[in-house]
Amino acid sequence: MHINRGLIQALTAFFLKRDEIQLRRITETVTKRVGAGKDFATIQAAINWFAGKVITTDCYIDVDAGTYTEDLVLQDVFCVNGAKVIIRGDTNTTSGYSCVIGSATRSVPGNRLALANLGTGNVTATVGGGGTTLTITMSTTNPAFDTANVNSSVRYYDAATGNNGTFTLTGIAGNVLTVGGADTWPAGMANLGSAVCFLPNRILEGHITMYDGAWALQGFVVHETSGDCITLETDGVLEMRSCFVYGSDSDGIVVAKSARLERLYYNSVWENAAYGIRCGTTTATRFGGGADVSYMALVDNGSMAIRTVGAVTVIARYVICSGGSYGIFAEGASAIYCQYAIAIGAATIGFTSTKASHVDASYAIALACQYGYYIDNNATLTASGATAQGSTTVGYYASGNSYMNALNTVANNNGNLANYSPNVTNTEGNVFGIITFT
Repeated sequence: MHINRGLIQALTAFFLKRDEIQLRRITETVTKRVGAGKDFATIQAAINWFAGKVITTDCYIDVDAGTYTEDLVLQDVFCVNGAKVIIRGDTNTTSGYSCVIGSATRSVPGNRLALANLGTGNVTATVGGGGTTLTITMSTTNPAFDTANVNSSVRYYDAATGNNGTFTLTGIAGNVLTVGGADTWPAGMANLGSAVCFLPNRILEGHITMYDGAWALQGFVVHETSGDCITLETDGVLEMRSCFVYGSDSDGIVVAKSARLERLYYNSVWENAAYGIRCGTTTATRFGGGADVSYMALVDNGSMAIRTVGAVTVIARYVICSGGSYGIFAEGASAIYCQYAIAIGAATIGFTSTKASHVDASYAIALACQYGYYIDNNATLTASGATAQGSTTVGYYASGNSYMNALNTVANNNGNLANYSPNVTNTEGNVFGIITFT
């Protein structure tokens, strides 16, 4: 009898490989802990433990409170059946919660980032008590921060001066936040577009790069002063929950290639030099992935809060963009669906669609921007039921054979230097664009 040694070797390798894969398969929830005296001293070491494994149910990396100075690389974990690896930090109710403040004369309509039972209605604020207290007032029900397991540190942004910093709270009573020592709330904190965010007590001083797999990041400050804070590459998915991303000398979050960014509410992206969230690139061979970034606060990102380029779709409903040059900006055949969004104090434009792109800003609000809603270069923009107030140039502007649907907006304008340009209805095919409104 002839024995085919090559076949035997091939079959042996196959079964060994199959058994090896089976040994690396995780079918029950596994939790690894990071901190002093725990399973791992660093977050990356815990991530590496999952490398090469197949997980079929959610697994966790629980991280103790503290500051972790390390760059994280998320890759080489094979997630099936909807499973993900959840890097879990601060789970306090208000972690990552931002309140964007209005002035007495123009409040921020709708507390669209409010947590359950914290307060409802339009947001305004007053600074009193010698500058040590900040009182956040809602038109309907004021927040009850002291019942929400609040952390002791908050980040603030003063729209009047551009000042920002981190305070330690010495007292919390209902809707009144008190600081002590040499800290005093800036007087400008009562002005339109100022913001305060309750910081998670897990701080990552470093960069996160994701290449593949399915991951969730919950309850972290991500602070990177050199380069981008978070970069999503290749084919993975990152879900963010109650995180605060800030301080990059470039972008806060970059979504490249076919990666996806997801969210579960109450994330904040602040004070990044270029873009808050950038999807797509100007390089033709690297089209960006998609993103769902609804219910986010984007504060004082230098160039744009959200920018898309190329074949990209972003869902950004109920976001608040405060400060910076632009709020929402789509170009190069991309699309942003940002219904009910708010853009406050954009130095140039609140909502922009250009170069064959589309922005759906239905029921959005542009407050105190140079232009509220702006289209050109064969683009479209839906601003049905939208509001433009305090525009220093024009509330709604169309040019370059573009089309804007601004139905049901006439009654919503207040304090614009001009409401519509061109001030026409249903005029097709002219170089000034088209605006339909009533």
